Order: sequence, then structure tokens, then C-alpha cells
Amino acid sequence: MSRLGRSLAIRDLDEVSRGGLAAFVKRSWPQIQPGPLRWNWHHDVICDRLERVSTGEIRKLAIMIPPGTTKTLIASVLWPVWDWIEHPWRRFITASYGDVSLDAARQHRDLVCSSWFQHRWGHVQIPYQNTRAAAHFRNNRGGVRMSTSVGGALTGRHAHIHIADDLNKAQEAMGGGTESLTALDSSWRFWEHVVTTRRADPQTLCQVLIGQRLHEKDVPGRWLAAHPDVHVLCLPMHYSSSHPHACPRTEDLPP
Repeated sequence: MSRLGRSLAIRDLDEVSRGGLAAFVKRSWPQIQPGPLRWNWHHDVICDRLERVSTGEIRKLAIMIPPGTTKTLIASVLWPVWDWIEHPWRRFITASYGDVSLDAARQHRDLVCSSWFQHRWGHVQIPYQNTRAAAHFRNNRGGVRMSTSVGGALTGRHAHIHIADDLNKAQEAMGGGTESLTALDSSWRFWEHVVTTRRADPQTLCQVLIGQRLHEKDVPGRWLAAHPDVHVLCLPMHYSSSHPHACPRTEDLPP
């Protein structure tokens, strides 16, 4: 590595050490996206909640947010990579509808394998035999990422952290009629009765559910109703102070 490269690596290490996940997102962004990152206060709030999941302060987190807000890149791609820096042994199960989870897994894998990441956190590596896998790959410290879709098989898979990113497809949830309710029921059963049972340690399992609210019977709504201990981060496109999960609150806003 050149002298300039070493200087940049040292700067990144220092900023991420001090700034946590938010700093990692900002420093790693050019490695996964060609365009500039337009940082907003809601990114700070999302990063804060995900950091609390990593430390175990929050065990169940629901992030309810519209599409187009970088939710998948932060929560499904960059957060698991950042978490591996300090906890490389952690196993993740990620799920979504369709191939969304596979796309996020490929970005996760490619970022860890990149020279940029390896020059900074080379203690976390993905062995060669795993570098072409997306649905299931592991690192050299015991960490694993298993990705699936609604209804996919998870037999024999157990994880420390579950991530569900848009389990409900908007077209299905908003279609109405019997088919819509069947799709909503299927997604809920998959999350509550399949994914939740795939836990490496029931005492420390953490779950993160991400997505927009689409229907009164969608997965986020049912999860909140069934589990009052879920920590809710609700970021609607249009703010309403009367919303039961109104955000931002004073403590959520940047200084």
C-alpha cells in the first residue's frame, strides 16, 4: 500500500472507531454506490438504533420507513459488515420477499472482500470457497450470513441476529381480496413461526424488522401487536405529532 493509502486507511479506522456505524456508512459508501451520499438526520437515528441492537440494548427493533430512504443499504448491507468488525463470530439470517436479501448479501460479501475493507479490517475475511456464494457464506472467524425469501427453507440454520427487510410485497398487500390476505398471512407465519425459531441463543437473540406499513395485517403491525417489547422507530414520509410512534423526538435530532 502506498503512503497515501496507509494515511487514508488510518483516517478511516480512527473515524469509524470514534463515530461508530454512522461513520462506517459514510466512509464505506463509495465502495458500494457510485453516487454521493446525501446524509440526513434519519440516517443518524437508524444507525443509533442498530448500534443498540449490536450491543444488546435493543433485542427487538422495528424500523417502519418508506422506500427510497437507504434503509436496505444501511440495515441489510452495511450494518452486518460493521458488526463483524467487533463481533466476527456472529451469525445472521436475513429474509425478504423475492431476491432482495440476495442482492444485499452480495453487496455485504463484496464489501468484506474488497481491498478497501481488507486494508482496514483484515482480521475479517471470507475464505475463497465462500467468495462466490450469496445465499450462504461464512467468514474466517465463524461468522455466517444466510439469506432467504419468504417461505424459504431454514432447516438446520441458527443465528444470533435476524434481519427481515420488506417481508410484505407492496403489490400483494395492496391488492385486496383473498389472495392479498393469504400473502400477508404467509409472510407473518414465516417471520413469527419459522425465522424466530432459528436462534443460536434464545437468551441473546436480536431481531430487526424493516419495512413500510402497507396493511393492518402486515408483518410489522402484527409483530407490534404480539410483542409489546418491540422497540419502534417510525419514520413516515409525512410527520404527524399525533402518531403513536412519532419521531423525531428531541433526543433523536442531531445537535
